[in-house]
Amino acid sequence: MKRCRILVGAFFLILMSVPIFIVPTRTLDISYERDAQTNMVRRTSSEYIGFRILPRFLKREKGPLLEESSYLVRYALQRHRIFREVRVFWNVSVFMAEVFLIGVLAAFDFVFLCGSRRRRRPIKSPTYPV
Repeated sequence: MKRCRILVGAFFLILMSVPIFIVPTRTLDISYERDAQTNMVRRTSSEYIGFRILPRFLKREKGPLLEESSYLVRYALQRHRIFREVRVFWNVSVFMAEVFLIGVLAAFDFVFLCGSRRRRRPIKSPTYPV
């Protein structure tokens, strides 16, 4: 029984490392495009949900998103027609759901898989002296 618990615990610790090393992310892609004739700026944004490995996620660009009125955006739009910004965020809700489901599966296996292997001892009937 102890061996079963150790094997199941080791398996689920390895399984728990998957959401830590493969991070669920939410990618926000914002692009500003300037019309050369009217000088009107159009903002387009799209959002993607995916996964990234931990080193690539840690190398992402950090900091607040640039606003339309930001000096950097206005300067970039004066020089070019398109300014694009991509930001990657940690998707906490997907991470918590993964961890919760792995915990439920681990509890289920501990209770039913390791609990069913218990050896049942035969009931000894009391002996009476004759």
